[in-house]
Formats: sequence, structure tokens, C-alpha cells
Amino acid sequence: MVKESRRYTNDIKRMGEDLATRPLEMYKKNYDDKTSLILRSSQVDYNELSVTKKGLTLNKPLKNNVYNIEDNSPFKLDLSKSVVQSLNLKDDVYITDIINFENNVDYYVVVNQDSIGGHQIAWEKNPKIKFKNSQPNQVAESKSVLKLRSINNIIYGDIT
Repeated sequence: MVKESRRYTNDIKRMGEDLATRPLEMYKKNYDDKTSLILRSSQVDYNELSVTKKGLTLNKPLKNNVYNIEDNSPFKLDLSKSVVQSLNLKDDVYITDIINFENNVDYYVVVNQDSIGGHQIAWEKNPKIKFKNSQPNQVAESKSVLKLRSINNIIYGDIT
């Protein structure tokens, strides 16, 4: 375990636990057109901060949170782990709520039908969730993408 400096521990006491956690691993990576700093921590798998002639860019790979839906039991869609969620449908799904989302962030739910297809998404009536179209393509082995965006704690969605 790394011993933290006195100043850092005092900052944590003063500011609270929300102070950024130091990375577990940090190293430099050189490219022909840029220099990057790679950061890894216990909470973030991989972040790359790149310095180019035009400025700084943050390259953060998208994680895909996968849910395998085997039956029609009630299900809460948790958006805290990733902006990309995958629902692998082997049955209809009954979504009771969408939780842990941030305002003004685009979320994508990829709906994958199994080899039988015909599975639907049922939504519990909720005034904070509004859809233009919420039913995925029901053809066997098909994919549909549901785009969600929260504005003032109301989620708007549409199948694209």
C-alpha cells in the first residue's frame, strides 16, 4: 500500500472522499503525431490523455454492460456502469425503472433478439420516461438501438 503525503490526506479530510483517487498505474506512450499519458485505477480500466499540436484530448473506451434476459421478471435498467447497455433477449422483458443516470448524457441500449425473435419490451408506466418509439425489431437475430437522453430528470427515448 502506498503511503500518501500529509498534504494529500489533509485535502481528503477537508474536501471529503470525492477527491480523485490516484491512479494505480500511469505511463507515457509516444506516437508519431502525439504523446499520451495512460492512466489506470481501481475504478477506471483505461484512460488516455493525448497531447497534440491542436491541444488535449481524452480517449476513453466505451464499456458495454451486458444483461442476459432469460425470463419476464421485473428488471431495473441501471445506467451507472456504462453509456452502452446490451439486452440479450431470450424472452420478453419488463422494465420497471431506469436508474442511476445523469442529465444531458446520451445512453444507448442495444437490444439483441435470439434465434427465435419476437420478444418485446414492456415498460412500467412512469411519468419520467417518455418514448417516441420503444419497441425493438422483433425479427430473429436482429439488433435495435434505443437511444436515451435525460433532460431535467425526464428520460426521452427512441429506437434508431
